[in-house]
Order: sequence, then C-alpha cells, then structure tokens
Amino acid sequence: MQCDQDIKFRLIRNFVLGIVKFTLSIVGVFLLWSPRNIAAEIADSFLLRLATSHQAKTISILAVRSAPIAGLGIRMKSLLAAVVALFVFAAMNAASAADLPVKTSPPAPADPAPYNWTGFYVGGNGGYEWTDPKSFPLTATQNVAPLAGAGPLTWQADGIYPLTSNLGQSGAIGGLQAGYNWQSSSWVTGVEADFDYSSASRSWPTAACCSVGALGATTNISRRLDALATLRARFGFAADRSLFYVTGGVAVGESALGYAAAATNVLGNVGSAFSSTTVWQAGWTLGGGIEYAPWQHWSVKAEYLYFDLGSQSTMIASNVPAIPGESWTATATVKNNGQVVRAGVNYKF
Repeated sequence: MQCDQDIKFRLIRNFVLGIVKFTLSIVGVFLLWSPRNIAAEIADSFLLRLATSHQAKTISILAVRSAPIAGLGIRMKSLLAAVVALFVFAAMNAASAADLPVKTSPPAPADPAPYNWTGFYVGGNGGYEWTDPKSFPLTATQNVAPLAGAGPLTWQADGIYPLTSNLGQSGAIGGLQAGYNWQSSSWVTGVEADFDYSSASRSWPTAACCSVGALGATTNISRRLDALATLRARFGFAADRSLFYVTGGVAVGESALGYAAAATNVLGNVGSAFSSTTVWQAGWTLGGGIEYAPWQHWSVKAEYLYFDLGSQSTMIASNVPAIPGESWTATATVKNNGQVVRAGVNYKF
C-alpha cells in the first residue's frame, strides 16, 4: 500500500515539474527575443537595486561597470537572462531525474547449505564374494584291530588327499540394508544392518589309496554360502556430499558343507558314506567404503568387507566288508571366512 502511494506521489510531482519546465522555456524565449527589451530592463533594474544597497564608492564602481554592459546592446542582456533560465531548467531536470527509480542488479545467490548426513536411510546392494581357499587337512581314522591286533589308526590325509588346494568358493551377493547416521561438524557416526543372499559355492572331487585292505578311495566335498548378514557401526569424515568411513561389527552366515566318500577293498566290495551339515555361524566383520550424495535424498556407495565365521566340519563313516569288523571314519573341515566387494544405493528420509 505504501509503495502505491509513493508511485502516485512521484507521478504528480513529475507532472508539475514538467509544466514548470515548459513555462520556463517559454519565458526564456520571450526574454531573448522580446521587442520591448524586457531582459535589458530586468538587468538594469537588478544593477540599480544592488547599487543603492551599498555605499557611495560601491555605487560609482557599479555605475562605471554598468555603462559598458548597457552599451553591449539589448541582445547581450537578453542572452544573459536566457542562460539563467536554461540553468534553472537544467537544475529542475536533475531534481526530476533524482526521483526516478534506480535499477540495481539482483543480489548474488547465497551459497547452498552444506549437505547433512543425519537421518534414517534404506537401500539395496549387490557385488561379489569369495572365500579363503585354504581348509584344514582332511583327517581319517581306520579301525584295523581285527587285522593287526591293534587299536584304531588315525592319520592325516593331507598330502594323500590333495584337499588344501583351490578350496575357495565365489559368487554373486546382493540384498538390502538400512541404517541411521548422526553428523556433528564434519564427523559422521552411524549404525547399519544388512542381509544378503549369496550364490557362492564349490564342489571338487579327490582320489587316493590310503586305507589298509582297500585298493582305493574317492571323495567329493562341496561347500556353499547361502546368506550373510551384518550389524555394523560406521564412523567417517564428511566432505560435504562425500563420506569416507570405516565400519565393523558382527557377521552371521548360513553355510553348508557336504562330504561323500567310497572305498573299494581287495575283494572288490565297495563301502560308501555321505554326510552334510548346514549351520548358522556368528563371527566378525571389518571394512570401509565411500558414499556420495548427488541428490538431497539419494546416495550411492562402494564398500569392502572382510568376514570370518569360524570353521565348519562334517564326518562320514563307512565299513569295508573284506575284513570283519574293519571300519573307518573321515572328517572334512573348512574355514568360512571371505571377502565382499559391493556397490549400493540409499534413500535418506
């Protein structure tokens, strides 16, 4: 409302100033070209009043100076009056221009506020997982008491069964995660939980001749990681929209281990056995990663984790009928530890 009143006031004032300008222009032209020499009369009257207001000495000086000016003729005095009118006209123009609005450039946009990582988030991930290729040596116990009159004979099959080479498993891994971050200054602390399915598996056969009274034995061992879940703390440094962090916590996984074996004795009889175990194991995990937020609610990340779920074993038992009472057992043990490289995307609420 106040702005509208100011605009109306300026319009009225400029209109009045325009009329005054026009009037002064007419007066200046009239003074310059008037046949009655009004400009000269005005100039003489001004000098006369100025002279009468001073002492006699000043009067005589002005009289002497006024005589040459009068002798210059009517046009000079008229020109002087016109110059005065033009000066007043220019001054009024300047005053009018001062009332016009001044165009100013818009203010520079303020710097955007730094990104804040605080809040809940959910997302998904996918990547690649592989396990440690080493395993414990295969152990076997053969009861040869009926043959040799001795007790059970226990031996390590490592070197006989080449089970310590290339036992690693690998495959794709992917799932979901959720968590919460707290940011203070440039430091971010958080907690995250995830659950991933895994396709990592491996199966390998072995062959050896080792037991007393047997011509040979064949074995097949298979292992599989079905799922991996973690609950981890995160601690990192935020450089605006980039977050560099380390992470560690508890890891839980479901793994399966299968062991099959068959042995043939000197009579051609075959004894075989099979065993399989599927267990959930708990261990630990440690890693790190980088996360970047290209948009206000969305972020992408790359992450590395190492996990260790401990060891897992399964045992088989079989009879070799060529020798009455003879039997043997074998145990396979592997370590369920490995590494994960994955990428993910999160939505922050």
